[in-house]
Amino acid sequence: MGILFTLISWGVLFAILSLLLGLIALAIAAITCKGKQRKRKLLLCFCTPTIAIFSYSASSLVAMIVIALACNIDIGIGDSWVAPLNQEYKLTSVDTPERAEICRTLTGEILLDEITEVELRGDSLIGKSMGTDGRYFIFNLETGHSQRFNTRIELCKVLSQESLNLIPNIDFYWNTRKLPYIIGSILCLLFTLISVYLFWRIGLAIPSPSPFADIVR
Repeated sequence: MGILFTLISWGVLFAILSLLLGLIALAIAAITCKGKQRKRKLLLCFCTPTIAIFSYSASSLVAMIVIALACNIDIGIGDSWVAPLNQEYKLTSVDTPERAEICRTLTGEILLDEITEVELRGDSLIGKSMGTDGRYFIFNLETGHSQRFNTRIELCKVLSQESLNLIPNIDFYWNTRKLPYIIGSILCLLFTLISVYLFWRIGLAIPSPSPFADIVR
């Protein structure tokens, strides 16, 4: 339901944005566009924002689905977040990323909850939680065992000399998908530019006797 609501909301927002940008583009083109096929070019200008926005949106959705399947993460929209820790464990959040749980990948069993900050170091996940049995923890991803500590000082005593670098859950989720998302965004942008180019190329190449010409005349 969360994903469906998000898609509908985005669809309405993008439709309104496309209409507004189309009217702006049409106004600019009406002032600057002269010469042959003027009416056709005005129509193409009005439709270009819609082609661009929905081309980028559709390709982005496909890219997020592919990345989610390839990286075993959430799709990137909706009300849930997932970041794999290894093949056996994952970090998950529902409704808000500010609170997370360590779960078994296969069964979904929650092992630690109310986690607010984490650091993945080697075969251990170090973190801070709001639990009553210790605010800090070290979860061993090889054995599934965890240690609890009441203070940051107690935690640092059992760690190596390397300084503790806890980050919010939302930043940890982003780090698991940052590179694929950047690459995907570049590819989606290229797809959008090609779509707009082909839209104009085909739109201007349609012969005048076509039904399209009757509309724009």
